[in-house]
Parts: sequence; C-alpha cells; structure tokens
Amino acid sequence: MIGVTSAERGQKSVRKNGQYALRSEHIQTRQVMSVLDDFARMRLYRTRASEFEMLAETESFREAQRRYHIIARHYRELANREERGDQARMAQHLELLRLKRRKAAE
Repeated sequence: MIGVTSAERGQKSVRKNGQYALRSEHIQTRQVMSVLDDFARMRLYRTRASEFEMLAETESFREAQRRYHIIARHYRELANREERGDQARMAQHLELLRLKRRKAAE
C-alpha cells in the first residue's frame, strides 16, 4: 500500500524523532509488505530500463538514443540499489536472529 499511512490502515504508530514508527506488534507485517514492495519496485525499475533500451534501439536520432540510454542506466542503477539494500537488510535480520539464538542458548 504505497502512499497509505499507517493510521489510514488502522495501525497504531508512535512518534519518534519527528517521524512516525510502527509499534513492535506491527513490525512483522510491515516487514513482509516492505519486502513485497521492494521486489515490486525492483521489477518496475528493470522493466522501465528495458523499455528505454528498446526506445533507444528504435530511435533514429543519436542525441535521443543517448538520452534513452542514460535514462535506462538510471533505472538499472535504481534496481541495483534496491537489490543491494534488500541484501543488506536481510543480512542484518539474519545477524539479529543469530544473536537471539546465541542468547537463548546461554
């Protein structure tokens, strides 16, 4: 639900450092939706990059081709950044799970 605030979805939020953050009971739900949103964004960026590459291939003017390639490269970079961010978040989440497991074993 991109563009919908947590209050509009009926979720409780708390204000922290000038920003709203979801309370802990909603973290898991937000995390699942966030992952789905991340994948959708990555797919959208890659699709847009492909569209602009196709426009560049069919364009007869060199300057327009160059601009289409620049836009396509921009979308590919956005997709790559989303992917790296997702990998970093997953690595952090896995590390937190490992720490919890170690504490529970002690």
